Amino acid sequence: MMFQDPALLRGTSLRPKHATYALLLDFEATEERVSWLEFGIVRHPKPYPFSPQFHEVLEYWRYEVTAGRVERIDSVNLSRRRGTDGEFPLHP
Repeated sequence: MMFQDPALLRGTSLRPKHATYALLLDFEATEERVSWLEFGIVRHPKPYPFSPQFHEVLEYWRYEVTAGRVERIDSVNLSRRRGTDGEFPLHP
């Protein structure tokens, strides 16, 4: 599995624990094997270590199975798209 291979994750911000957060978005396969797949992960990074800000970011990743390469292809700050730039979400 991709998330268990340290060589594939080297140089990325992905970790084995992210496997539970990954959502398959698209893939290409033949009868014999999968050639690539794209997946998304929602994260909640803080811009600075002690910052009170809270962001929700959707990262898009592509795993080229045949080439043995994983790369981030895009990301979207969902908090900013909603107009809540880093404000901690309040739940009733």
